[in-house]
This record gives sequence, C-alpha cells and structure tokens, in this order.
Amino acid sequence: MGRTGRIRGVGSARTLRLRELNIRTIFDLEKALDSQALRRRLLPALVGEQSPVAGEIMQAPAGASGAKPHEPVAPGSSEMRLDPALELDSLVAIIRDDLHVQRLRQIWDVICDRLQQRPVPPAEVPVRKVELPAAAE
Repeated sequence: MGRTGRIRGVGSARTLRLRELNIRTIFDLEKALDSQALRRRLLPALVGEQSPVAGEIMQAPAGASGAKPHEPVAPGSSEMRLDPALELDSLVAIIRDDLHVQRLRQIWDVICDRLQQRPVPPAEVPVRKVELPAAAE
C-alpha cells in the first residue's frame, strides 16, 4: 500500500506512536477501535497526552447513537460506522476524512469485491499437470 494509505495527517510524532502499536494505515486504526485495550492506548497516541475525559468516553454512552459502531456503513464497504459521541471515534473520522483515503477505500472495496466474486474451483476438477523439459531437470 502506498503512502496514501498511511496515516500521514497526524504528524510524524503521532505516526511513530501509532507504529509502536503496529498501526500503519487508517484501516488498521479503524480495526483497533474494537479493542478496549487498544482504545486506551490510542487516545494518548493521537492526542499526545491522556485526555481529561478519556476514561469516561471509552464505552459508548447509552443511547449515544442509534446504530451500533464499528460495523460496515453499507454491505460491501470497508468503511466502519463510527460514533461521533466518542472522542476517539471522532478523531478517527477526522483522520479518514481525506480525499486520498476515500479514494483508496474505493479501490480497496472494488478489489475486495472482485476477489470475492472469483469462483472457487470444485475439488473434482483435475489439476493440469505441467512437465518440465528434460534440460530443466
């Protein structure tokens, strides 16, 4: 994945802190939101210090949004639904609201869709045997 998929918009110091958590792309960052342990480490990595209300917002407030966060926004989309009532989700939404990231996501989704459409050969289909020329042996 090229630089477009990298988390560039947060600055070099934050990028290094995210790399320490093995988070290199916006897709990695979105996936990390489902882990409570990583959420606790992500906020200081993105903000640079512990937010005064970070402990209060790790869990979604009751009734904060009608949709369950961190599910795809639509079938076949890699974009995850984020809860704007949560500070960390809002920060990730800001980071991913970049035209390069949006275009990369479109390409990613098209490739994933095409790969899922590829037929799987049935087990009874014979595999073509390739014989090497005598000189290669």
